[in-house]
Amino acid sequence: MFAGPSRPHLECEPGRGLVAISTSLVARVKLVKRASGEVYLNDGIYGGLLEWSQARALRPAHRVMRVGGTAPAGEVGQFTVYGPTCDPLDVLPGGLVLPVDIAEGDYVELGPLGAYGVATATRFNGYGAAETVEVDHVLGA
Repeated sequence: MFAGPSRPHLECEPGRGLVAISTSLVARVKLVKRASGEVYLNDGIYGGLLEWSQARALRPAHRVMRVGGTAPAGEVGQFTVYGPTCDPLDVLPGGLVLPVDIAEGDYVELGPLGAYGVATATRFNGYGAAETVEVDHVLGA
């Protein structure tokens, strides 16, 4: 325990501090059920989003990207977001605010997630394979 004037300004798990902005996850939209406000991604809590489901205070930024570079509509709505496993627990608590015209084939970038998105991913129900791509851009930067 730290006490006195030598106490650090910040205490955190070292791994989180070292790689907090290291990794984003890009998930593909597999299905949109507009009438019920549901979006299904090709990744979920059994993949790279386990920590998202466990720590409500750690909500990474997110954005929707569309193939061809066209921008989604400016209007947004609240969506319940499910992962691909058909397990009833594979849902992001609190959902996401996404463009109302989100469509199958769009991509949702979530991040930065730090190292835990990759470290906690499983192969549950055959899902979980991921490709790692190095880029020079940080979401929100």
